[in-house]
Formats: sequence, structure tokens, C-alpha cells
Amino acid sequence: MDIREWMAVNYLKLNDSKTEFLAIGSRQQLQKMPPGITLKIGTEDVKTSNSARNLGIIFQSNMSLDEYVKSLCKSCFFHIYNIGKIRNFLDTETTKLLMQTLTMLKNKESSGFVDDWQSGKTVTECNLRMLDTEDFSDVTFRVGSEQQAVQAHRYVLVSRSCVFHAMFCGKLAEKEEVSIPDIEPNIFKEFLRFVYTDKADVSAGTVTGLMYTSRKYSVDALFYECVMFLETCLSESNVCQILEDCHRYGELDLEQKALMILTKGGEGVVRSPGFAQLCSSCLEKFLKSENLKSKEEDIFEAIVSWTKHRCLQEGVSDTPENRRRLLGDLRYEIRFSSMPLDYLLTVVGPSEVLTDRERFRVIDRRVNSHVDISPFKDIQRRESNHCTEEPVSYRYVYRCRDYGLTALHSGTHAISFSANQDIHLKGCQLYGACFDETYTLTIKVFDSSHLKIAEPLQQVKTVLEGENQPNDIPFPSSLLLISGATYTLCVDMDGPDTYIGWEGRDKVIADGIEFTFNTSSMATSGTTEKMLKCNKLVKGHSQILPARKIELGTVVWKQQ
Repeated sequence: MDIREWMAVNYLKLNDSKTEFLAIGSRQQLQKMPPGITLKIGTEDVKTSNSARNLGIIFQSNMSLDEYVKSLCKSCFFHIYNIGKIRNFLDTETTKLLMQTLTMLKNKESSGFVDDWQSGKTVTECNLRMLDTEDFSDVTFRVGSEQQAVQAHRYVLVSRSCVFHAMFCGKLAEKEEVSIPDIEPNIFKEFLRFVYTDKADVSAGTVTGLMYTSRKYSVDALFYECVMFLETCLSESNVCQILEDCHRYGELDLEQKALMILTKGGEGVVRSPGFAQLCSSCLEKFLKSENLKSKEEDIFEAIVSWTKHRCLQEGVSDTPENRRRLLGDLRYEIRFSSMPLDYLLTVVGPSEVLTDRERFRVIDRRVNSHVDISPFKDIQRRESNHCTEEPVSYRYVYRCRDYGLTALHSGTHAISFSANQDIHLKGCQLYGACFDETYTLTIKVFDSSHLKIAEPLQQVKTVLEGENQPNDIPFPSSLLLISGATYTLCVDMDGPDTYIGWEGRDKVIADGIEFTFNTSSMATSGTTEKMLKCNKLVKGHSQILPARKIELGTVVWKQQ
């Protein structure tokens, strides 16, 4: 049979111009051959050669391997010479192992050895190797802002995604390179790894990007794997990084969930490494929240760390001017009036986040509630005092010597009070009726300028126990009250007539703290400091609780 026909039957192609003709025999036999013998291969006349390469081995007409040995030795010497250049940095055993490995590998390559890498591997393992080596890849993606090239195989992509099927099949199929500027290279490579193997490294650093990519290319299995990760692994330690990725990829639902954890988290959130990586937009959402559980001091220190990191990113000096420039109006969201005076003097002042004039006003406000510090926020966050880990014990400061059932005029029940030490208002006590009844409560706290500083309860329905039993009304979070400043507690209470306290004292001393009570001009129902709806203030480690129609008879407080 003709050689060409035989090769065609076996799906091989004969390259006429590269064919070599080798006559093999002993020296005597080769000398007897007539000169100029040729072999007709297609249109080419192939002459005899002294040597020819087959499967990496150089064969010679006299069956000698001299030329092959010379070629192999030359190649090995080249690698050994290169090893010699770094010999001083290697010990003897490492050098020996390296030389042997390189020599054996070169020998294997030169011998035409076929690497049977498929042996013993599963389909997914073989797919992964094809992806890593890019063997026979037939599509190129340009990924990310720098358009990094990523190779893949159309067959695999089309078999796994309807989006890729539409992209590569049909009349409008992509013929050239595919540009994907909205996905980072590391995310896209991890996505391809899942497409090829059904496995991906889903972590805090990749989950948002993988969710976005899997949704874009309709790979539902990966999307649900990301959802499972978030349901089990989203925490205070990684929420900042995930929130930032959500903002970048536009994952609004996940962003809201991450933002909730960010604001509800405590010290662990603001001290996590990812907090300094937040963009200005995410930081603004955090600072404007009224439900932060972190102490304002921890928030301030995290903000200073954030400005230092941004200065480093922008390549500018960490100066007070740059700190204020980077924060802009976000400085006004920091509740400086909630910080202790010694902290303002020893930490906030030296940081120079505030100008001298701003610092003086904030400090004056700390000792004089009439000082206006706008545009800085002066309303305390609702959750800011819940971050202490130590248990707090509360004590009650009783004001009223007697009580009775009466009907007060409808309207606002209010009483003014002050303390000679810093305290945290924690709640109040309210009397109920003769029997258990349901009431709708709205409670507000005002400063001496009648500026509302908090609204702990708003149209909240609750059942108050009857039979002259005072009922604890705890606030969702405590309110820092400054020593010497006068505050007014207002209660709007819809429901049946209730008991009230009588003969309320003007001054009450508890654990060395003096409380002073006065009639408030904001009361429209007839409440006075002598006739109170709130029986007592509850006090403890640092908090105060007035009561209903406002018998601030009892104050719940926690000492500062």
C-alpha cells in the first residue's frame, strides 16, 4: 500500500517537504549502495540522510547514537551551567536533587516520552488541567480594567451556561476576543474553575464577585453556593470587605444585609482590618446610622485609622488638613457630645480632626448644654451605649411618698430634672390602672432649649399591670445626660385613667448623686413635680429612668 494512503487511512498527514530518508546498514553495506538514491514522496524527491530525528531520538544510518548523545550532553551541560550560577545559595543535597531532576526531565523530553497525565484522573481533574495549561484553548477573554488575557475552551463553557451558548453559537456568535471589563481577573478565573470542576474557593474576598459573575452568566449552582456561604459565614470580621464588594458590583440586596451587620456590630466591626478599606460612600452610610452599637470613642478611632489609610492610598502626608479634607462633612456625623470630657481633651484634641474653634465649642457643649455645636450632630445614637460587655445593675430612686387613682387632662405629661453627675437615662416607671390595660406610649427627651435629643418610644403599644403596681418602661438604648444640664421627659399616653404619684420630692439623693425635679412648661396635662405619673428613676452603673404622665417619681439610671 502507498505510504500516503496508509497514513490517510490512519488519520495522519504526510508532510512531503519534511520527510527524511534514512538508509540503515553496516559500513560495508552502506558503501555498496549506489550514490544519489532518492525516494519519491508526492512531488518531492527525498535524498538519503546520515541521521534523522524520530520521537526525539536522533537515529543514524550506522545505528550509532553518537549524535544523540552529543545533543543530550550539550543540553544537560547548559542546565548544569545555569545551576552553577546559583550554587553558592544551595546546600549539597538540594544541588544534587536539582541537577538530577533537570537532567532526567531533559532526557525524558529528548527521548520523545509521551506524558500520560490523564492516567488515574477523574473528568473534573482532567478538565482542570486543561484549564490551567490552556492546551487547545479556543477563546480569549480580556478581563478587568487592565484587560488581562484569560484562555478557555468554548465546548466547556457552552455546555455549562446558556449565556455562553448564546455568545458562541448562532449567527451573532463572538468570533474575536471577548472583553469583560466589569469582573476582576481573579474572580473570573475562580468562576471558570467552578465551570470546569464544580468547585470554587468561596470566601469573604470572592463571594460577592462570584455572586455577580454567576448571576451574569446564569450558573445557578455557584450562585446558591455563595448564598449558603453568606448565610453561615457573614460576620463582623468580614462584613466590611463584603460590603465594599457589594457596592462595587451593585449587589443591593446583599449590601443592605451587610450594612445591617456593620451597623449592629460592635467593637469587632470598627476594629476589623476591612473597616479602613471602606469607600467614602460606605463610610457615610455607616456614620449616618442612628443604631450603631459601638461606643462613639471606638467609632472616632476607627475614623482616624480610615483617614490614615486613605492618605497612604493617595500618597499624601497624614496631616490634620488632609484628614479633614478626606472626611469632609462626614465629621459632622461623629457624636462628639457623647464622648467623656477627658477623652475629648486627651484624644480628640491632639488628633486635630477638629479645628481649634470646633474643639472649643464641643468642649464647651460638654459642660454647658446651651452651647450650639451645629452642624455637628448632637443627638445620641440609639444603640451607642449597649456595647458594654459588663453586666449593669440598676437602682431605683423613689420620689413619691403616696399614690392614688385619678384622671389627668389629656395632653403631654412632662417633668424636668437634672443630676449633679453624668448619667445615662435608661428608662422610667409608669403606673397602670386598677386592672391590666393596654396603652399606646410615645416618649421623648428634650434638652434645656426644648430641642429634642431622643425619642425612645414612638406609638408603642404595651400592657401596664394594674393594682397600683409601677411598670418598668426601659428605653431601647440609654441616653447620656451631662451633669448640671436640665432635661425634660415627655410622655404621651393613650389609654384608661391610671394611678399617679403624690407628694413628689424636689430633690432626691441616691448613691451620692443628687437629682433635682421641676415642673416643665412643656406639660399640658397638669403634671407637676409634686404630682407624678412616673414613680421613680432606676439607677445603676450609669443610667436614669423617669415615668408616666410624667411622674418622674422613679428614675432608672446608670452612673457614669
